[in-house]
Amino acid sequence: MNKTLRKILLTAALTVSLLIALVSCMPAAGESAGQMDFLMPVAMIGILIGLFFFMGRGGKKRAKQEEKMRNEIGVDDEITTIGGVVGRVVSVSEKTLVIETTRDKTRIRVMKWAVKTVDVKASDPVPDEESGSEAADEAAPAPAADEPRGKKLKD
Repeated sequence: MNKTLRKILLTAALTVSLLIALVSCMPAAGESAGQMDFLMPVAMIGILIGLFFFMGRGGKKRAKQEEKMRNEIGVDDEITTIGGVVGRVVSVSEKTLVIETTRDKTRIRVMKWAVKTVDVKASDPVPDEESGSEAADEAAPAPAADEPRGKKLKD
């Protein structure tokens, strides 16, 4: 089940359970409502705290993961930007990256926040052709030293 949908359902269940608890505590006809004067604001505050807690956690967690991914970008990683530009990282600075996007070595400087995904990490091991498997026999030859690893970039 989608995480967002699960959070919405959990928040709705919490809200309904608090409302049921409120209704069950309501005084019958003719009884004093002194207890309800105190219980209603407390229940509403509880509902609001529950909503903020369940709805805000996912966004913060996702933002931390994206920040970590962007801070771990290194030279020779292949990335995709939010604009759809695919390239290999040539240099990294504090806030920007320089990427090569074609075989002609076209270089583009992009902001780190514009990186959507890291497609191939430079530190990922390249499959060994001498592993003895049939897949290794049919594999394409290893790229030259000046070509990016992983997906081939189109002109």
